[in-house]
Amino acid sequence: LYTTLSKDGIHCIVLAEHKRLEDKHYLPSASLSDRLRAGIISCCDLMVSGDTVDAQLAIACRLAAIVLFGPTPHQELSIFGRGSKIISDRNCCPCLKDNCLYPNDDCMNKINIMGLVKVIKKFVNPTVAE
Repeated sequence: LYTTLSKDGIHCIVLAEHKRLEDKHYLPSASLSDRLRAGIISCCDLMVSGDTVDAQLAIACRLAAIVLFGPTPHQELSIFGRGSKIISDRNCCPCLKDNCLYPNDDCMNKINIMGLVKVIKKFVNPTVAE
């Protein structure tokens, strides 16, 4: 996703569990304090996230948020008209499990990346017609 967006000139910061040392655009989220995390998110124009505290912080900061749902129920989070919910179409969703029964074919990997890119582009440049 990051590579595809970067090729299209969309600047990204990735909050990830593990920092990729060769890439200055990755921030190791596990080492960020809640205050620093909220500060970084509040400086963004758009947040793309799973159903996590990062998504909730973005919504609280009144950012556009594209929230990805797989194992968690999308009905429990409101984005207040400032974003989009991308919901996995896997028939076992939402399962609320920490460990997927199908680790090689989990619901989050079933989300169509090119469809997600289209949604992101609508928020980044809303004047571009389809």
